[in-house]
Amino acid sequence: MYHLLNLRACGRRVDIAADLPVALVDSEDVLVAAVSKSGHLIYHNRSFMKAYRNRIAVAGGMNLRDALPELWRRIPDLRRESRDDLVKVIDIHSGVSVNPIGHLLVSFKEGARDNGAVDFRAMLAEPEHPLFLNSYIGFYVADPEAYTIRVNPAYEKIAFLPESDLVGRNLRELEERGYFSRSVTLRVLEQLKQGSAKDVTLFQKIITGQETVVTGRPIFSDEKKLEYVLTLVQNILPLEKIVRKIEESEDRRQVFPLRAKPVGAGPAGNRERIDVVFPVFADLPIVATDPLSRAVMRQAVHAAGYKSPVLLCGETGVGKDVMAQYIHRVGSRNGNLAFVAINTSAIPQELLESELFGYEEGAFSGAKKGGKRGLFEEAHGGTLFLNEISEMPLNLQAKLLSALDEGAVRRLGGSKTKKAEVRIICATNRDLGRCVAQGSFRSDLYYRIKVLAIDIPPLRTRPQDVLPLIRHFMMQITRNHSIMRYLSADVQDILLSYPWPGNIRELRNVIERLVVFSTTEQISVGDLPSEILGSPEVSRDGEEFDLEAGLSLKDAVRRFERHIIEKTLKRCGRVSAAALALAIDPTTLIRKLKKSD
Repeated sequence: MYHLLNLRACGRRVDIAADLPVALVDSEDVLVAAVSKSGHLIYHNRSFMKAYRNRIAVAGGMNLRDALPELWRRIPDLRRESRDDLVKVIDIHSGVSVNPIGHLLVSFKEGARDNGAVDFRAMLAEPEHPLFLNSYIGFYVADPEAYTIRVNPAYEKIAFLPESDLVGRNLRELEERGYFSRSVTLRVLEQLKQGSAKDVTLFQKIITGQETVVTGRPIFSDEKKLEYVLTLVQNILPLEKIVRKIEESEDRRQVFPLRAKPVGAGPAGNRERIDVVFPVFADLPIVATDPLSRAVMRQAVHAAGYKSPVLLCGETGVGKDVMAQYIHRVGSRNGNLAFVAINTSAIPQELLESELFGYEEGAFSGAKKGGKRGLFEEAHGGTLFLNEISEMPLNLQAKLLSALDEGAVRRLGGSKTKKAEVRIICATNRDLGRCVAQGSFRSDLYYRIKVLAIDIPPLRTRPQDVLPLIRHFMMQITRNHSIMRYLSADVQDILLSYPWPGNIRELRNVIERLVVFSTTEQISVGDLPSEILGSPEVSRDGEEFDLEAGLSLKDAVRRFERHIIEKTLKRCGRVSAAALALAIDPTTLIRKLKKSD
């Protein structure tokens, strides 16, 4: 899938081509950063951030010129050096570019640990072994039957999955449910049946979208009996993602064209299906995983290339305002074009006209000396976004139509027209065709603004967007509050089944509430608000322990025991802490979980 770049052995140049994907492996022993030609910090790994966090914070930005000026000044000299130094600069070339589009800055720590020399059996024999708890590499431990025993904190950070969601669950179930694209543990066990005890290494994609390289290793007892299957997990970063971010960072003054890439397997590839790569803006995140969302994005990008009016339709909270900004950004030939937005329903009717068209001095009592420019004038050459256009009064609709047709406006109290050529984007959560039939919206204006109409579907109709949106908001909110939170699998299932009548706005508010109100890192079902738990669409299959339901006493006790163990795991977060709370050994806890399956 990827060619893994050996940072020590590679030269001073790396070429990124579509037919040979290259990826970096995140390592504790190597500080890695990627910068554009202008010094913008595109990517850094955890080791780099740990070393320079304070410097970057003080600089107040992510540009190497400001944050680390001495390192930035050294780059030309480091590029010319050919010896293998502790610090090296690798030029990034893309396609047929003669000059590099950016650089990888690589710094090697001395005294790197050799994973081949680690006694992993001794590490696993001690529940609180420092290497297991403090390792930069993720460790995933399973028993000979592929049941999860434990994972270390590094794995929780890499996978964005808490240990309590995984312990006691079989890797076959987790693979079927899409937690991992492929389980290396199962491959190790299959290989052992064929008589081979070699390590197995493969690329793996986790349910959160993170790509990793994983190595499965069988761990044997002194009697040569299989005790565990240990998986070593490391983040990887495809360099094509860095190239894409560099291009977006350096090329904001150009129109963003659609880029197509072939999708398919086989030597020749399937060139019939085309997957569109949409322009991405770091400060304007758009999540579009579901096919419905991607179809809308495709329309938006096409519409952005023209000056025709755009009408965005959709329920409250689907993100019409964000989509309007996105269309403006993609369609702008440089970053200086104005984007002016107004919610026509939030301003009193008697003030809306002066806000839109401005006024001359003395136009009315209280008018400012010298008059005031209207939003049309402020948006000249750029984009004017009229949100909730259906709420505009009829008398203003006529004046708006005139302004659009003439490309000019006349201020209140004025006699002269002023040029105001704008790209108009309107949005509404109502059926404008029905408003026209009811007489509350002018038909001529309706057909004037409905040139490029885009319907944004509600969140309940695009379920593949829910988990990516949850992950995006979790990352954003926890970073803003400087705290760590995880969602349990039960919570994720409930949020997936909830219909989200308030759409994306409601989802973000719920995630922020969960993050703020949860008193533990593990967000469990008990943290969910009552309106979500009480929703008829949300299925809450609670444990039943009634003997009349057909359970024997033995089965009821086993099921109740599992219920208590799972509750304790959610509360304590880790197997060792839960076992201590229940006054049993960790191995006994795992065994009881497996028996109750």
